[in-house]
Amino acid sequence: METLSNIKTDPKLVSIRNLIDNKENKILTLPHFQRNKVWSKKMKDDFKETLKKDFPFGSILIHKKADSDKETLIDGYQRLSTIEEFCKQPFNDLKWNDLGVADDYFLSIFDENIKKYRSFQKKFVENLKETKNNFETYNIVANTILQIFSNENIDQDQVSIKAGKITNAISTKILDIKSISDNFQKKEIPVIYVTTFKEHGVITDIFTKLNTSGQKLSKYEIAASDWENIKVSIKDYEKSQLAEEIINNLKNKYDYYEHNKHKTGIQMNKNFNDIVFNEEIDLFELLFGFSKVLEENSTNLFNKTKNQKIDIFEEGFELINYCLGGTNKTFSKLNDLFIDKFKTNEGLVSLSKILLFFKNVNIVTKSVNDYFLEDNTKILLGSVNNKNISWGKTKNDNKLLKPSKFQSISFIVEIFKSVFKNENDFNFNDSDNDIVKKIIKIIKDEFYIGHHFIYDTFTDLFSSSSNKTVDAIVNENKFRYSDFIPKEEMEKVIEEVIRKYNNSVSHTERPKIDKSIKIIISIAYNGIWNKNLNNHNCNIDHLIPFDLNKKLNKKIKINSLGNLALLNSTSNSIKSDNDLLRLIQENKFNKTDVSNWTFLEENDFKLFSFENKEESEIEKDFEKLANIRENEIKNKLLNFLYNN
Repeated sequence: METLSNIKTDPKLVSIRNLIDNKENKILTLPHFQRNKVWSKKMKDDFKETLKKDFPFGSILIHKKADSDKETLIDGYQRLSTIEEFCKQPFNDLKWNDLGVADDYFLSIFDENIKKYRSFQKKFVENLKETKNNFETYNIVANTILQIFSNENIDQDQVSIKAGKITNAISTKILDIKSISDNFQKKEIPVIYVTTFKEHGVITDIFTKLNTSGQKLSKYEIAASDWENIKVSIKDYEKSQLAEEIINNLKNKYDYYEHNKHKTGIQMNKNFNDIVFNEEIDLFELLFGFSKVLEENSTNLFNKTKNQKIDIFEEGFELINYCLGGTNKTFSKLNDLFIDKFKTNEGLVSLSKILLFFKNVNIVTKSVNDYFLEDNTKILLGSVNNKNISWGKTKNDNKLLKPSKFQSISFIVEIFKSVFKNENDFNFNDSDNDIVKKIIKIIKDEFYIGHHFIYDTFTDLFSSSSNKTVDAIVNENKFRYSDFIPKEEMEKVIEEVIRKYNNSVSHTERPKIDKSIKIIISIAYNGIWNKNLNNHNCNIDHLIPFDLNKKLNKKIKINSLGNLALLNSTSNSIKSDNDLLRLIQENKFNKTDVSNWTFLEENDFKLFSFENKEESEIEKDFEKLANIRENEIKNKLLNFLYNN
């Protein structure tokens, strides 16, 4: 046992039965961050094998506050839930093949009717999973046979014969599984109890160091355990549409876990009825519910979570923290910020004040999101004629681009801080429409968001996972989006992006176009392809075909930006790997059209021809072609930004 000034650690061996009982009796509770992590069947099976063979494994970590009888499971939830599931439902992950039976033997029982046999397999496993602790294998088998033969006349003797043969073949394996499950409950496993006496928040530092199963706990998961202690009354929440949305998001979350508890192995400590009955939620639930509102209203700015009902929308938590005046380093103290900003004279946290703050954050978020939905702005995100560009083979390759996570957050936070200069502004009486008008005026008349989106993407300003730029907006009022970026500075950055791309991209494989190059191409081709040219979609292609490089002894930089062109589907199909100059001479292409989408004068068309040329001439013309086109592409981008 180790005792520090504020912490006592106490390692013990504790029976599995004792831990399960404490969990069922709600003495041992789960923090929010443990509830979204689910082991695969293989991981569960591997851990069961560890227990069966008495191999060592990491300790379960439980936090206790000295002045409370309650315990919180900090680390080891998947281990404990796997054990608990196996003890209560030992057949939950069972597959028919796990029983080790021979198909030939069973097919004979079902008179070689493979369809009936497969139906029996599926139904029997389903029935076995639903059984209680005390059961007879024969009865489950017999009932399953009756179910699959329900539309046929099968006499009881036939049922008994078939059930007897099947039971003899599988009962030993089933009893073995049940016996192992029963024995698990008697086992003792290592548990470390960490007791804190005063500053309970110090436990966060311990959580941060954990890296169980290769999954380090995120700061959102870490902070959540402390936020559960702050309660917010939701009495009469139906009077507010925003509050209804928040509570409905919580309902979706709790309903999901209730309906999928057998599949996920996760049993929540509360359900939605508890929320309704108590008329209160904790701070984490409040933030989770509102973050889901933000997720729905920011689809052009952020990627959606994999499972929207239960996964933490991290960007929403970040926005709340920054708009409230917090920073990356002070995120764990967001609970203190809420108490400080929204407490009433009675010392409670005011839902009405919080909802007003939330409403304003939501309006700003939605306004910025809508800005990136406008046709002119979508050009920055990889759109031609308001249609997506096919950059590659997968769906993810061809989605519209988005600003990076902290880039989008910085847009929202700076606009929020510009409109609501201090917390008293949360309460001003402007209508929602008036607030939106102010935001639109800031975005379009006062800020250079499009320019900064491009410049910051090209310079990788927001490439880190946490960002000092947003902290500076909050800490120092260091606003940047009203700053004009000189054309000369933008030109240098564009040239550097093109240079880096040409030197880093492989020229022996088809290119994976990076985000900066996608932006450049999308803007350069603005207005080139229009509805009159049958533009259903646009594809990236090479003027000098990619496969030509395979035939050359000295390889050229075939994937250079200067050799890439954006073609509509019809033109792309015609061109294929042919010599474009020959196609023009054969009247397959109009010279004016080709000049438009290659950015070349007619007297330079010879540069993209490769048939009947020596390798040295191809190399020389290619270099000239790339230089001319890259300069034209750069100028088109600059004209779009500074002459529109």
